[in-house]
Amino acid sequence: AGNIAYSLKRLGAEPKIISAAGNDFDAYKKHLLSNGIDISYINIVPDKKTAFVSVITDLDDNQIGAFYAGALDYAVVSRDLPQGVGLAVISAESKDAMIKRVELYKELKLPFVFDPAQQIIKFSGAELVSCIQGAKMLIGNDYEFALILRKSALSLSDILGMVEILVVTYGERGSRIYTRSKSKLLSPLK
Repeated sequence: AGNIAYSLKRLGAEPKIISAAGNDFDAYKKHLLSNGIDISYINIVPDKKTAFVSVITDLDDNQIGAFYAGALDYAVVSRDLPQGVGLAVISAESKDAMIKRVELYKELKLPFVFDPAQQIIKFSGAELVSCIQGAKMLIGNDYEFALILRKSALSLSDILGMVEILVVTYGERGSRIYTRSKSKLLSPLK
């Protein structure tokens, strides 16, 4: 969540992180605060470490990921959302929490971005379809997007019929942004 909030802040947004962190959060907390990011909705879990992921990608674009949830298993899915929130980002945490957030945001008619990342493997095809159907935007890297297509049995056009925006990232090769009517390949920022 921190990396997403940091990037959004650099783009001029006012992100608020709704998550959980562990007893090793102090240095990162200082970094987030020094960059003007609201962390008041982060639940601190004193007897756990903060979640992290390590991903190894080979030259054929196969990935092996190790995800430690730690304190993230204690993130609270609540109707108590920040005032004036206009868009939520659902990114990797426990599958159950992600599904609960999707259901809550659909009920509240709160637009959301669905970025399942390393947790795609935990979802069934039907669960992925349900989460994508309610999203305003779907994000994934090329490996993750191929996995979404395979697990969900959806096509690119099926997904574009469900979301307004699809973003597929390609690392050093940039990103492709799709809308229902066009797509554009963007070069990576230098």
